[in-house]
Amino acid sequence: MRRFSANLGFLWADLPLPHAIRAAHAAGFDAVECHWPYDSDPALVRTALQETVLPMLGINT
Repeated sequence: MRRFSANLGFLWADLPLPHAIRAAHAAGFDAVECHWPYDSDPALVRTALQETVLPMLGINT
């Protein structure tokens, strides 16, 4: 079975990172990666990842 990661630098780029993580989960992705997460509150990002049980596979900076 294939697993797909949502690159949040391209998908849901108009949403704050925690909301984009939740959108990726709702769309059925198995993991996420992002570009330049430095303007996001790390605690909110961690909470979104924990709630959705999605791993953050990469931070592409």
